[in-house]
Amino acid sequence: MCSMRSQLEYGLAISAVSSSNITKLEACQTQCIRRIFGCGSRSSTKVMLHLTNQPTMKERVHRLQAKFLFRSINAPEDTLLSQLLAYLRTSASLSQWYKLSKTPLWQRCCASHEIDDLDSRTFNAIYREYLKDNLNARRNATNSTAIGLSV
Repeated sequence: MCSMRSQLEYGLAISAVSSSNITKLEACQTQCIRRIFGCGSRSSTKVMLHLTNQPTMKERVHRLQAKFLFRSINAPEDTLLSQLLAYLRTSASLSQWYKLSKTPLWQRCCASHEIDDLDSRTFNAIYREYLKDNLNARRNATNSTAIGLSV
């Protein structure tokens, strides 16, 4: 099981994932969480995910992709990736690297810091802020629906 997760996460990190595939991964995660907690198929998993401190699959994919980009920028200069990076970072390349650089978490990293100066501590702080903002957005979406129904 552990090797399967490693392979899945490596694949998620290096490739752009469609919304429909993320939805399928979310459904799989939901089913697994329900089985772990012994809940029925109609049980909400939001509290269970919170208790286990698990991000949504979308957030997980964005983190894996941003970590891949972060590591590629900090790779030793004698690596092939490091040699190709100047070209891969351009839009003309249409590379996977360029596509991954358009994810929300990486865009947030680029907006708040010079990417070449980004360190692990700052990256993790940006990620935590990203998670908080997403949680607040989900809460507001839930509350706005509830408020809209009660009015």
